[in-house]
Amino acid sequence: MNKGFSLVELVISVAILSVLMAGLFLTLNTQQFAYDLTQEKLTLQSEIRTAMAMLSRDLRGAISTDIRDNPDPIPDPSTSYIRANLWHWDTGSNQRVFYDP
Repeated sequence: MNKGFSLVELVISVAILSVLMAGLFLTLNTQQFAYDLTQEKLTLQSEIRTAMAMLSRDLRGAISTDIRDNPDPIPDPSTSYIRANLWHWDTGSNQRVFYDP
């Protein structure tokens, strides 16, 4: 009685395991790529959301009108003016500092 495996049986089992390992590697590689892509999209969306919030806040503060000169709810272009919000980042207090002309 021969105990053990023949060379043909070993070659076939190694070939089957190789195919299974290649499939597993391909699946894991695809999942890692999808995860990285999703993380990049989330980071980009977060940065865009922050930029839009800052831009929106700055634009809302840039246009002002004097109600005493024009009591109408719709501002008249002749009595409205645009004020630019100028600011810099103060590293000591870690916040924006506005210049008020």
